[in-house]
Amino acid sequence: MTEPSIRVAEIYRFPVKSMAGEHIDIASLDRLGIAGDRRYAVRDLDTGKVLSAKRPSVGRTLLNCGARTVDGGVMVRVGDRELAATDTDEINAVLSTTLGVRAALDGAPGADEIYESYWPEMDGLALSDVTVDLPIAMSTEKGTFVDLAALHIVTTASLAHLRNLAPESTIDVTRFRPGIVLDTGDATPGFVENSWVGRRAQLGTAVIEFGTAAPRCVMTTLAQGDLPEDRDVLRTIAHHNRQEFAGFGDFACLGIYAEVVEPGDARIGDECTLLPE
Repeated sequence: MTEPSIRVAEIYRFPVKSMAGEHIDIASLDRLGIAGDRRYAVRDLDTGKVLSAKRPSVGRTLLNCGARTVDGGVMVRVGDRELAATDTDEINAVLSTTLGVRAALDGAPGADEIYESYWPEMDGLALSDVTVDLPIAMSTEKGTFVDLAALHIVTTASLAHLRNLAPESTIDVTRFRPGIVLDTGDATPGFVENSWVGRRAQLGTAVIEFGTAAPRCVMTTLAQGDLPEDRDVLRTIAHHNRQEFAGFGDFACLGIYAEVVEPGDARIGDECTLLPE
C-alpha cells in the first residue's frame, strides 16, 4: 500500500515550559528533541515542584507569558515586561509577583523532577477529577522539561477531524502545543497518527520513532491569547479518541509522541516518510 504524502507544516519551540513559544522555520533534532525546546521551567520554591499549566491556578497566567530565543539566549515576557533569562533576581521577582507563589526560572532539570497535574472529570478515563504528581520526561532521556517524550507531534488531519466533531469550539494548534505539525493532506481523514505507534519515519534528515498517542489534559481547555476557555475541546477528544496509554488505562488522546533515533534537521516543507515496518 502506498504511504500518504506527509510534510512538515509548522515547527514550534517553547523555550520555557508552559509559556507561549515561537514559530520557527528549521529545527535541529537530537535525543532531547528540538534544540532549545523546554530548556527552562518555572519552579515553585516552596514545594520544589516544576510549575505547569496543568495546574490551572497558575496555568492560565503561565500560558499568557512567553519566551523566545535571541542570539542563543532566551528572553522571557511576563505581562508587559521582557527580561533575559539570565537576569535572575529581577525575573524571579516578577514571576513570583505575577504567579502569586515564590517562583524561580530554572534551566537545570534534575533527574527526579515532578509537576502537579489536574485531570478534569471525565467518565471512563484513567484519571478523572484528580490531581496527581507526574515525573518530568516520563519516558525519555532526562535533560529538558518535556512532559513525556522528546518530540510531540500533531497532524493537520487530526486537527481538521476535531474541528468537524466540535464545530462550536475554536480548535487551534496553540491549544495542543506540539513541536511539529505534519500536513497529511486530504487522503486519510481522522486521527491518522494513531496507526503510527511503534513505526519509524525519516523526518527531514533525522530519523524518529513514534511512541504512544498523546494524552490530553486540562491545558487544552484553558484560555490563552485570543483563545477562550472551552471544556468541550477535551470532552470531544475523550468521546471520540480514547486510547490506552502505557498500561495505565484509557486517556483522551490527540497527536503522538516520538523519540529521535538519528539526529538531523527538519525544515518547514520537508517530507516525513514512514519507513517500512
